[in-house]
Amino acid sequence: MSTLWSYKKCLFCAGKIPYMSHWKNLPDKCNDCIFSEILDLPVLFTKFLEKESSHNQRYMSAEDLHSYKNREALRLKISETLKDHALRNKDIHEACKEDKELLKLAISLHKNRNGITNSSAMRAIPARIQPFMQGGAPGLGKRK
Repeated sequence: MSTLWSYKKCLFCAGKIPYMSHWKNLPDKCNDCIFSEILDLPVLFTKFLEKESSHNQRYMSAEDLHSYKNREALRLKISETLKDHALRNKDIHEACKEDKELLKLAISLHKNRNGITNSSAMRAIPARIQPFMQGGAPGLGKRK
């Protein structure tokens, strides 16, 4: 699989949208447009911190524990941002625009919450299911 990025124009602001050629669902909006639609950053960040605290209380593999420890600075940055801006969405938006790491996390949390994916692994019908088990192959009708 190629790791070269391709680019297309954003439908809303004419900015550049990077995408991989193997993605099944190509994005229509650039990250700036996606970020401008996020209306509840304090809620997203609060849920992220709650999920992280629940991760801390359960057993993790060595790899999960390592990635959890690497996110310590990010968790601290988010909690400081939430404290400093007293849960005001506009101020948190400004803080995220200044910090690329927070911006990437906000967009990622928004996409995960809305179920947006660019993975080629996501298929409507899994490839391992035979056509006749799905109700017949196209053009052949159902088999009895």
